[in-house]
Amino acid sequence: MATDFLDVNYYFPETIAYAPGSAPLDARVLASPAGAQTTALGREVAPDGMPELLTRIDADYHPGDLYITENGSCGATT
Repeated sequence: MATDFLDVNYYFPETIAYAPGSAPLDARVLASPAGAQTTALGREVAPDGMPELLTRIDADYHPGDLYITENGSCGATT
């Protein structure tokens, strides 16, 4: 079914690893790469993730109009 539009919220990347026995999804979040710039909340600053995400969504789902409804961070600290 086609969509009229798709809203996208993007803040930071996370890498997920298979972790048998880890509740609830047998997965865990890996730490950001050493030396990565982070926000005051400890989230990785990765602006290249936005165009990568939008390109993948368009290629995989062809949603029509895309609206970036939220993005950003609370300020970099490292």
